[in-house]
Order: sequence, then structure tokens, then C-alpha cells
Amino acid sequence: MFREGLRPPDPFREQPVLERAHSQDGMSLQSLSELSPVLAVCLPALSSKACGRMLTDLSSARSAIETAGARLALVHMGDDAEAAAAFAPHDLQYVARVSDPACELYRLFELGEAAKRRWLVRRAEPQQLPGAVVLSDGEVRAAIRPEAFGEALDYVSLLS
Repeated sequence: MFREGLRPPDPFREQPVLERAHSQDGMSLQSLSELSPVLAVCLPALSSKACGRMLTDLSSARSAIETAGARLALVHMGDDAEAAAAFAPHDLQYVARVSDPACELYRLFELGEAAKRRWLVRRAEPQQLPGAVVLSDGEVRAAIRPEAFGEALDYVSLLS
């Protein structure tokens, strides 16, 4: 039934994270990275000021990112409608959006968590740090992994 050396797909084999992570258009990050380099930017919480600053910076850098031959993909922890609404004021609504509420991509890209103190409850609560990676053919080729919120990310130099 199958040629020698070929086996049917294993239904119990877990699909790699880059193949499971799809944009709003249904393209996986794996597939996008096989078409051209991808600058995958992992955002903090969509409602945060840090996210707004990052989106403003990305909007300004977008033409330089595309001139460098990379495709931009924004990874977020919210749902797609929430992300589209957050990205629209920055003219980024048509950029590849990848929802990652379980933070699988953040872990794959080795982005850490920061402890955030809640004022009223007085307990530590993890908050996902942002970062950016360049993907090519499914491999991380370069990365920015800040250790704290507020660190400036130089997206364009990451591509060179």
C-alpha cells in the first residue's frame, strides 16, 4: 500500500508548535518561514501600555522590515478579534496574527516571565515578557529576549 520506506502519518504524533500555530489566514508559522524569513514578535498582554508602545514601534519599522525581505508576524495571547482591534490603530490589522493563549510559542522561543506585584492582592503573578525571533525554514536564526519590560527592541538590526 505504501512504497518502501514510507509510512502513513502517525495520528498519535504531536504536531510541532510551529506547524500548529496558524495566522488568521490559516497559514502556519512553519509554512510562512519556508516562504520567506519571518520576524515573529511576541507581544505582552494586548491591553498593556508596553504592547501599545511595541505596536507603535513596529508600525514605524514595518517598511524597513519588509525592505529587509522579512514578513512580520505578531504573536499574542488574546483572541483574534481582540488582536485585530488592537492592531488596527497602528495599521497592522493585515499583518499575520497568531493567537497563542497557552504561550507555547513564547516558551519555544525561550521568552521568560516577569513577576508582577498586584497592589491589592499582594501576591506574585507571572506576566509574559515580549521578544522577537527571526524564523527561516522553521529554525530560529536570531532572537531578542529582553529580561525586563520596557527594553527597546531593535527589530531591523535583528534581521541583518
